[in-house]
Amino acid sequence: MTDYRKYYKDVSAALRTGWWCFDVAKEIIYYDTNLISLLGIDYEQISLSDFLLQVDPLQRGAVEDAFRIFPEIRSFNETFIFSPGGKPFELRGILNVIEDDSNGRVKCGCGALMILNDQLAGERHRKQVHERLRKGSPFVNLSLETVRIYPWEWDLSERGTVHISIADRKRLYSSNQEEYIGTIYPDDQELYRDMLDSFVHGGTDHFSLLYRSTCFSKQLRWYEMIGMAYRYDDSGRCTKAIGVIKDITELKRSEEAHVEERRRREENNRRKSMLLSNVSHEIRTPLNAIVGFSGLLDSTIDKMERREYLKIIRNNNETLLQLISNMLDLSRIEAGTLEFEYSEFDINDLLSEALCLSQAQAERKGLYISFTEQLPECVIRTERVRLLQVFSNLLANAIKFTSQGGIRVGYRLPDEKALYFYVSDTGCGISSDKRDSIFDRFVKLENHVPGTGLGLPICRTIVERLGGEIGVESKEGKGSTFWFTLPISVLVSKKVKNISGETRLPKVRSTLLIAEDNEDNYRFLEQILKSEYQLVHAWDGCEAVDLFRRCCPQLVLMDMKMPKKDGLEAFKEIRREKPSTPVIAVTAHALEEDEERILKDGFDGYFSKPVDEVKLKEKILSLLAAD
Repeated sequence: MTDYRKYYKDVSAALRTGWWCFDVAKEIIYYDTNLISLLGIDYEQISLSDFLLQVDPLQRGAVEDAFRIFPEIRSFNETFIFSPGGKPFELRGILNVIEDDSNGRVKCGCGALMILNDQLAGERHRKQVHERLRKGSPFVNLSLETVRIYPWEWDLSERGTVHISIADRKRLYSSNQEEYIGTIYPDDQELYRDMLDSFVHGGTDHFSLLYRSTCFSKQLRWYEMIGMAYRYDDSGRCTKAIGVIKDITELKRSEEAHVEERRRREENNRRKSMLLSNVSHEIRTPLNAIVGFSGLLDSTIDKMERREYLKIIRNNNETLLQLISNMLDLSRIEAGTLEFEYSEFDINDLLSEALCLSQAQAERKGLYISFTEQLPECVIRTERVRLLQVFSNLLANAIKFTSQGGIRVGYRLPDEKALYFYVSDTGCGISSDKRDSIFDRFVKLENHVPGTGLGLPICRTIVERLGGEIGVESKEGKGSTFWFTLPISVLVSKKVKNISGETRLPKVRSTLLIAEDNEDNYRFLEQILKSEYQLVHAWDGCEAVDLFRRCCPQLVLMDMKMPKKDGLEAFKEIRREKPSTPVIAVTAHALEEDEERILKDGFDGYFSKPVDEVKLKEKILSLLAAD
């Protein structure tokens, strides 16, 4: 062991290198005896804070950051000016993790501290290093292998031989320069040749070079070569050079990951800024109409004008609520938290529901909706709620941009690869300059038509998450066909005969029980529903259960927060009385988890306040039609 220590000391002195360790928890740096001698200091350890005080002020922040992130990236590789006792040294510090604690946290790092600009070792030491490098040493090789540092030596006397000692304690790699250059990545070979030529012609006597090579591994890895001249001929030309090669692949990967993370953050910030700018405009536009026409209601007594003002306010309310809903979906998409729960269902039932929800809106414009192509049965396994959202968005767009004619909806199985769905309208069509960007955010066909420009981007995200594709075929003035596919893997069972038909909703007058303890909220529901239904009002949960038993309503609108008995308790009692009666929850709780929780409790529908009049009527109608 004594010989190994002497050998280690000779090698370290010749390479102007010593070993140092960093205790992460205690923030203490330990020097070996060789470093103590090289730096001219009289202590074996130093606190990190005192160490940083001896670093050049212009570099201190970068070196401190490198120590702070060392436990995360598990590597330290920095060059800096260090002045213990006032004498400046240019140092290259390298640390690798050598020990973790029981919780997997980095405990200690060890590596080399190299002096780049101090002339210390004499010719006698260099000769010893030359011989020892050729013979090898288990002790030193094992130490170097731990931190993936490979000592090397050049013989430039004939401009052609390079000796590289590989710290596997078994062999000495040796070849001529051209053979070694052949292991270097082609894009980096010119840098290596330039550095070699500079040594040969006396342009430099030390260097640091980064390149990629397959010399030590079958895979391409990153290395840093640090070297210095230590022998010259009579003309002053370098004939010998020594140094080390450090494997920095993991460090480069970490740097690339940090660069990619920074690029991603910058891109997200740019997109957020653009999003906020667009959202500000989209919110202010309907708000301006809502505030403006709300004020005009007080100043007019003309019934026709008041009706027109209320219509404008209602339309802009719908636009604003749709924007908020789309923004919530968009934020979940950006955060990667848009949840998908897969189940099996017949696509015919889902399409019928989507058509029922859109039927009233189409009829107000005098349009027809036809379910023109389908399979008698087609059971698929996919995300039902998100798929319904896609159809609802496509149908809403078709109705919005169609003034006469109607909308055809259908699907088919053209091959054994994918199901093909479409929503086709006889509307205004899409100009060629907008066709390619129609699925981008905030792209609108007509600026004067209400809308947020977010529905189609959300549709694209959902379809792609489900493994399909989405697109549009359109001719300006001739209508549009929005289509999307789902992979055949979602298909559970099918029947292959196509049928045609048209979906229409039954018009039924039924009794509705409204459980609502707030008088204003009840008056609003009463105004929008009393012309179509018989209404029964309960002021609290107990009264709701009592009236349900006595009146036997066909459907219940249940406020979730009421005195005496809350909505969930009343709902459970009603379910025990008659499980088949549909119950819709109406609540001020508007988060996605609230909706998921309420629907999991067994409610047939969910509406957050403020309630959308059109959607509420459509939902009631669809539930009564199904019943």
